[in-house]
Amino acid sequence: MSVISLERRLRRIEKRPAGVSFFLVWGKTPEEAQDAMRVAGVGEAVLLIWPHSDPVPPSRRVVFDDDGGSLSEMTSQERAILRNAIEAELAARVQ
Repeated sequence: MSVISLERRLRRIEKRPAGVSFFLVWGKTPEEAQDAMRVAGVGEAVLLIWPHSDPVPPSRRVVFDDDGGSLSEMTSQERAILRNAIEAELAARVQ
């Protein structure tokens, strides 16, 4: 997949219509995130590692709100980690 197509996919995700959602799972380690996904009983999820010393955010469904794409139910820390993970995935795929 090319950088251009990945950038287009990311832009589409960022501008999803209201009501579109994804399940977000947090853990302190990849294993903890996998366990949390199994406990939640979801087949597909975005798994992220919480690098901070404060408590891990709850795993939950994140719904794009009425403005067409804002992730207002996520904290700024959560959004930054998600953005960094997407950028790292993009960089890994273009190498």
